[in-house]
Amino acid sequence: MGDTLKVTDQYLDETVLPEVTALKQSMIGTNAKDPDGKVVVNHVNDFAGGAGNGLPSDGGNGYTVLMAGNFTEGSTVSGNFKSFAGSIQGQFKAISGAVDKIVLGIVNAKRTFDNAEDDALTSAQMFTILSGSPPTGINPPNPPKP
Repeated sequence: MGDTLKVTDQYLDETVLPEVTALKQSMIGTNAKDPDGKVVVNHVNDFAGGAGNGLPSDGGNGYTVLMAGNFTEGSTVSGNFKSFAGSIQGQFKAISGAVDKIVLGIVNAKRTFDNAEDDALTSAQMFTILSGSPPTGINPPNPPKP
């Protein structure tokens, strides 16, 4: 048998949610604990934008155009690199969107864990329901018909 992972709301709060949030921040270049990731994302954004004359952007993040030379093939390489950077930028956004959905799923799972104890039936209440008579002290949503 394999190992078992017990997922609790505490595990979601203290382990999963911070890690997933950090991943999303890295994908958009805002993770303070990932300065290299921020530099990479900013470089990709600069090259994808291709603004200016190719010199470092105002933020000093790097060049904005691949300086491949002032001839046809160089211009082609520069244009292809800009398209490539745009594709990477698009993938960063797509992954970031997927991570948003993961975070929403984690929040919903946590909410379910938080509410589960309040909504849980005792074994005696479940036995009463299964035997055909409504339990005392709770109002099940669809009690069985006797």
